[in-house]
Amino acid sequence: MFSEYPDFFKKFQEMGFSTTGEEGVRVRSYSYHGQHKTNHTENFIRFDFEPLKRKYPPIHINAHPQIWGDHLVYPDDTNLDISKMSCSLSFKIFYRYAKDPRDFPINKETNEPYREFFDEEENGYART
Repeated sequence: MFSEYPDFFKKFQEMGFSTTGEEGVRVRSYSYHGQHKTNHTENFIRFDFEPLKRKYPPIHINAHPQIWGDHLVYPDDTNLDISKMSCSLSFKIFYRYAKDPRDFPINKETNEPYREFFDEEENGYART
């Protein structure tokens, strides 16, 4: 993954469950995390979904707290509708972000390409 960007670290974690009488697997929780190895404390982002969490919002973004805030939720803190997040979408986001740490996904002034990824996901283009 991202072998052309060796200065980028990524971690993906998903937990799912299936229920009787329903097809498929539902995601119980996910954590998609990407960061640049240089200055990683400032240049990281993590998308978290845990519906049973009590301390933090069930769907939120973690980033550098002093720069972007922490536990960002849509639409109050971010313009990315993270309820649409999926593993395939996280790959698209981190692949773009791996190219340039200044192209930060939650920077509301410059993140139009990232918002388009979420729009594509909503319209079914990014689902596999």
